Amino acid sequence: MFVAQVGFRDEELFVPKAALERAGHKVMVASLNRHKATGSKGGSIMPDLSAHEANPSFFDMVVVVGG
Repeated sequence: MFVAQVGFRDEELFVPKAALERAGHKVMVASLNRHKATGSKGGSIMPDLSAHEANPSFFDMVVVVGG
């Protein structure tokens, strides 16, 4: 899942991420860099990788979270 470094929609990241994980999928979060990303409603996450590290061929799906 790709998120903006600042101002992503918390519910657009955390709700689908939890649902995918409950279904047994491994979910990785990418952002501009690996520093803490902060949502518009105060949620935060440490991205697993930066955008330039994300190789699309390693993933089955890419989700872009709104901001």
